[in-house]
Amino acid sequence: MSVTEKQDNRGGARIGAGRKKGIKKRKRQISLFLTYQQWELLEMVATAEDSKLGTFINKREEAFANEIINRFKLELENHNKLNINSE
Repeated sequence: MSVTEKQDNRGGARIGAGRKKGIKKRKRQISLFLTYQQWELLEMVATAEDSKLGTFINKREEAFANEIINRFKLELENHNKLNINSE
């Protein structure tokens, strides 16, 4: 049995059972140090958006990361334009 065959069989469920085939990714863990009231507010907002708390936090993290990336791209484009204009 080759390495790839072992990896394919690692899931432990039949293919039609709605589970991913192959190696499973570990779930990301985030550590937030919040007060009890802040956790309650987060849960209320997640419930209002009809989402689980973990999913809600992950979406927020992803949106924040994308915002930072876009801001960096804009700064880089502006920097490149200034360099071209100064030449």
